[in-house]
Amino acid sequence: MKFSNRNLLLLLLLICNLSLKSQNSKAKDYNNYEPQYCEGVIPSILNQSSSAKAKEATKTIKSTNAKRSEKKTEIDHAIESSFFEDQLLTSGQILYGDPMSEFVNQVADELLIDKKQLRDELQFFVMKSHVPNAYTTHNGIVVVTIGLLARLENESQLAVILAHEIQHFVLKHSLQQYKEVKQTIADSRSRRGNSDLESKIKHLYRFSKDQELEADKMGYELIKNSKYDLSEGIYVFEMLKYSDYPFLETTMKIESFETPYYKYPTHIKEGIAKKLTEAVAADEKSDKEELDEETSTHPSLDKRINILKNLVEQKNFAGNKKFVVGQKQFEEIQKMSRFELLLLFVRRGDYGRSFYLSSVVEILYGKGNFIDKVKAMSLYGILEHKIKKHDLADYGCGINQNRGDWRPITAAIETMETKDFGAFASKLIYDIYADRKQDSFISKLTNRTFQLIQSKLDINLKDFLNFKPQDIEAAKKNIDTSAVISDGKLKNPRSRITRTSGNEIAINSAYYTGVFYTVADKKALETYFNSVEQSYSSMGTPKKETYASKVERDKKRYLSPNKNISSITFLEPKFTFSLGRITGYGNDIQSNRNYYLEEITKKNILEQWKYVSDYTNTDIQMLKNSVSKTLKTEDLNNYSRMNDWLSERFNNDTGQMILFYSQYLNLDASDKYVGWVGYEYTEVPRPFDPMALFYTLYFPVYFPFYLAQQLQNDCYFNQRILVYNIETGRQIYNHKNMVEHKIKEDFLRAQIYNTIYEIKHVEGK
Repeated sequence: MKFSNRNLLLLLLLICNLSLKSQNSKAKDYNNYEPQYCEGVIPSILNQSSSAKAKEATKTIKSTNAKRSEKKTEIDHAIESSFFEDQLLTSGQILYGDPMSEFVNQVADELLIDKKQLRDELQFFVMKSHVPNAYTTHNGIVVVTIGLLARLENESQLAVILAHEIQHFVLKHSLQQYKEVKQTIADSRSRRGNSDLESKIKHLYRFSKDQELEADKMGYELIKNSKYDLSEGIYVFEMLKYSDYPFLETTMKIESFETPYYKYPTHIKEGIAKKLTEAVAADEKSDKEELDEETSTHPSLDKRINILKNLVEQKNFAGNKKFVVGQKQFEEIQKMSRFELLLLFVRRGDYGRSFYLSSVVEILYGKGNFIDKVKAMSLYGILEHKIKKHDLADYGCGINQNRGDWRPITAAIETMETKDFGAFASKLIYDIYADRKQDSFISKLTNRTFQLIQSKLDINLKDFLNFKPQDIEAAKKNIDTSAVISDGKLKNPRSRITRTSGNEIAINSAYYTGVFYTVADKKALETYFNSVEQSYSSMGTPKKETYASKVERDKKRYLSPNKNISSITFLEPKFTFSLGRITGYGNDIQSNRNYYLEEITKKNILEQWKYVSDYTNTDIQMLKNSVSKTLKTEDLNNYSRMNDWLSERFNNDTGQMILFYSQYLNLDASDKYVGWVGYEYTEVPRPFDPMALFYTLYFPVYFPFYLAQQLQNDCYFNQRILVYNIETGRQIYNHKNMVEHKIKEDFLRAQIYNTIYEIKHVEGK
């Protein structure tokens, strides 16, 4: 075939363009890393409504020769699976088209190279979750978490996991398990407040011991017939066994932060040792329970390892490969997933873990602006919650949740008093600031940290500057009697304080005042402290609001609108529609979601929001994520960015806090207010009222009215609306109420109108 010069030129340009595009896609700036979002064309599965897919599945099941009772169960499962899978894919936590999910798909291609039909039935995605796991849904959606990718050492290990998950789909384990524990699943989905998507996945796709072992066996057969090394599966189970540990460990003890002038007191070190000893004892107890085959829902990992070892010994896998798609590609994905893991821990508010892992990632890949940001954010976040006396176990510092080498530092963080930790955190954050002064986010964190230790901890910054080495030597002469119960002598508490004159420093001043003594550029430190003190003093003392002034403010609240609130960006509303039915005897009611009515009513709610926003001249933007023909990748990415910010906000129960994901919102200057809307609607049969029936027996004329009332459902409409100021991170509106009313257009419009009116009249913050 001959090419003209023009065609040849076009071909060369096309090749160059593809080459440049490929190079650009691979060039990831890890120094200024940003979260990964979806890329490319949206999967076709998200262009068809959930109800259409559920009806299609229902029609197929009805055409089978199964028993009527079995058909009913299978239809229920198909409906629930169709709607839940769409909820999962549009949750803002699923990635497609990005380098990580593309790599997973390439491994799946290699694994199923001789099974084209099966490959066409499966779709592979990556989930933004820190938990090392993988899931398979009823309709062939396989999800691999970032927490899992971050721990893998080679491509074969990923292939073993995918082979196992594929067999769950082939063997229809999801449907089998649904038939066995349907009641348990129904109870789970009717539980109010369960918004954790991952817990729903675990519950809906929780397989039995026999099913797990069966998937193992069939998965091994798939791997044996591929190019991958099955023996790597042994590591996979070992990795899952140690999933409570960091993916890689580095020794990080509190002593590593000491200097000749900054030494931790004995009581802190003894407190840390005590916590670690108690944690080891708790480990032994939980490990014993986990190894109990009778109480465990999964086969023990040790048992699965031994089964695989015996299988590997039967065949030589020396010729099989650890990498088929490519080692360089795998290492890039591994690195990317580890950076993403840092982001996930920050989003969750697991600051103890993100602080430790930022050091691990720094050792692996070198220092960088992003890693320093994560480290500074982690220290600042812990300080905010420690000041508010929150349980630090909820923020990544739980000793029993963190095993291995990240325990000592989290034990130290929990043991230190707030002032001690304030000095510790401020020094590490200042060191980062000294290297990254041009970064506005790091500057903001540093300023906020020093404002906190001044205003909330009453630490005088001049104490750091005035510290002198001789204080340490003098302090050594003082005997620490903190561990002595009684020495038989009485002393005045005031004798603990050494009297000084003029600018002389007390010999028993707090040990942490020496933390900044090793800073090389003392002049720059003093200049910075002075600027922080000036900005803090210029803020003035906040006025305390009296009861009378509050009442007066509330009276004026609705008289004039807040002109600052002209536009609000909301995530598309969450909505559940449940219908109740009477079960057993008496008035026992079981409530089940009606997914079809849920989809229809949600569309109506969105229409009413648009109607009211137009009527009130309020710019209300709804970031959509509902499955439809018009849904685009850009829509899901916008939703995901806002969802990340709000998730970080929800995971930090503080009135005001700098949020890490504020850097990635990419909103216009006018988009200052963001919000979340959630609705729950329930219709339940009206409970039987024997007294009313008894009354109608004496007055039969009322019986038709009694019957009409008794046959109606009680309707409960719950709504929760939250609005935040992005610039300050403050919550400016929090509304929760329950109304006994049916969902109708005029009712919805009235509720939405009241909401917009109240938001626009809140006090500006």
